Amino acid sequence: MNAQNDRSSRRRSLTPYQGPEPYAFLSYSHRNMDAALDFVERMQADGYRVWYDEGIDPGTEWDENIASHVDRCAYFIALISPEYIESSNCKDELNFARDLEKPRLLIYLQKTELPAGMRMRLSRLQAIHRYTYADQDAFFDKLRSADGLDVCLGIPAEAPSFAAPSERERQAKASPAARPQKTEAPMDNPDAERRLIAVVDTSASMTGDRIAAVNEGLQSLLSLRSGTAVDILQFDTSPAWRSPADLPLKAGGVTNAGKALRAMAKRGPSIPAHCACSVLFVMDGTPSDPWKDAMEALRAQKWFRAAKKAAVAIGMEPDETYPAVVAGGEEAVRRTEDLRILPALILSEAAAMLRDETHEKPSLAVGNTVRLGHYPQTAPGGDSTPIEWTVLDVRDGAALVISRYGLDAQPYHARHESVSWAGCSLRRWLNTDFASSAFTAGELARIVPTVTIPDTGPRRKSSAPAPDTLFLLNAEEAETYFAGPAARVCAATDRAAARGAHRSASSACWWWLRSQALSRKTARVLSDGTLDSRDVDSGSGGVRPAMWILAEE
Repeated sequence: MNAQNDRSSRRRSLTPYQGPEPYAFLSYSHRNMDAALDFVERMQADGYRVWYDEGIDPGTEWDENIASHVDRCAYFIALISPEYIESSNCKDELNFARDLEKPRLLIYLQKTELPAGMRMRLSRLQAIHRYTYADQDAFFDKLRSADGLDVCLGIPAEAPSFAAPSERERQAKASPAARPQKTEAPMDNPDAERRLIAVVDTSASMTGDRIAAVNEGLQSLLSLRSGTAVDILQFDTSPAWRSPADLPLKAGGVTNAGKALRAMAKRGPSIPAHCACSVLFVMDGTPSDPWKDAMEALRAQKWFRAAKKAAVAIGMEPDETYPAVVAGGEEAVRRTEDLRILPALILSEAAAMLRDETHEKPSLAVGNTVRLGHYPQTAPGGDSTPIEWTVLDVRDGAALVISRYGLDAQPYHARHESVSWAGCSLRRWLNTDFASSAFTAGELARIVPTVTIPDTGPRRKSSAPAPDTLFLLNAEEAETYFAGPAARVCAATDRAAARGAHRSASSACWWWLRSQALSRKTARVLSDGTLDSRDVDSGSGGVRPAMWILAEE
């Protein structure tokens, strides 16, 4: 009787999740109630949203309430045991979850022999054998690593309860001191003259590799903190201010961006007037809540209007306008589907804004990055993204620059034949199609026409001089201007990859040089930064245009 009373007390103290956020449905046999309560208690303590039915008494029908919760759950967990296999209710729940194609996880409470048909259906599912873990913490560590379960992470501060509260509980709940409070990071270094605010989507669609890549990028922002305050606003179902010390962020919930914009507006008045702000938005989907009114309220604040703004959009098409609206224009949005370059994009966009906060033009010093022109850089190709150029040399008021990324994929020449730079089709494409689409007339006026002398070999120069607006480096320049192979490694944009550029596992591409090699080949830089040659008509090479530009417009 004491055990039964203790079980009833525990059932009353554990509240099944009720709400709109993703939750896990726990399926179990009522004869394994103690194990189920242990599981729910620990999962809720670890911050997971879990719904369970508080036990199915023998003979109870599997009613619409159970079916509705299986239908709405984001994750289905079954506590497998011989008792579970014998229960028609439990098997109905498991089969219904299968029919709905729910993500499923089997937790074997003890060694259980499955019927042949059931073994066949369940053989491909994730499974954890609880009975093999002597240590409970080790088991829950393994459980937390289950694929997709983190979508159910994050219990609201005040979850509704099935049981009516007692008078003492109502009085305690009414007391402000007794209410659970969200822990949020205070403003980082309120007296800082520069402030970077990273507004990060941590909704359920950001789980797994996406949030890992975002966390890596946010961690890299620590390198910018010298004299710069860094605040992080993560938003999903509810927004919360974080500091770099709170990393890594976890993902789950829905994309309530309107609440995040209102949280920014609420903090805005506390930002000192002398502080130069930059705001970087990182997101992977259109908000699920009304956000335009919140955006207008934020725009009304002087600090936000004056702030530099940029957005990194993960897997979002150009017709998804939310990133462009919050960042102040499509030109301030970097769109990518490649998580391998996402951390670098987060860092580079933040660094570029902080450099601009000095209200000076980016310096044309060797090693710096400047922006000039626009070119599609997403896979669909409908965007107009600023082109970033790395400064290689500065002479007499002009700078030699090369594109930071491989911008397109083109053969060096359209036919398989011996050809010099002067006669190749890539030279014509760069100075006609590319130049006209990438630059305005005013931008073209900054480019210095340059005489290039084609190479017939790695060091032998010949052929007539060829004046160009844009050109490729030759082999000697590629070795002179870069410190070594690692410095020559170049990532391809999503657009270049979609057009056929070969990318390595690290997203690097090989790229053309203009030095002619032997017999229908020309020089190139491999994805590891070393040099060799390739057939001129290969279409998998990346294109890194180079040009000389005037220091002043």
